[in-house]
Amino acid sequence: MEDNLLYKYISGEASETEKKEVTEWIQESPEHLHEYLTQRKLYNIALWQDTPIDKNNANKGKPPIKYVLQNRKN
Repeated sequence: MEDNLLYKYISGEASETEKKEVTEWIQESPEHLHEYLTQRKLYNIALWQDTPIDKNNANKGKPPIKYVLQNRKN
């Protein structure tokens, strides 16, 4: 599964056809489900990371979520 398609699915940007493709892929094997859950957890963590922690912009210099998910190494 392409990381970009999985990201679109997780972030709610996937088309109906893409949603069906990802859903079928997830259901194919426990390994696919594990990969999906791992990506979903990373997405959720990154959402919290993108939220400013304080008025001093504690996240300054950190890459945005989309960059992190699309450029991670397997």
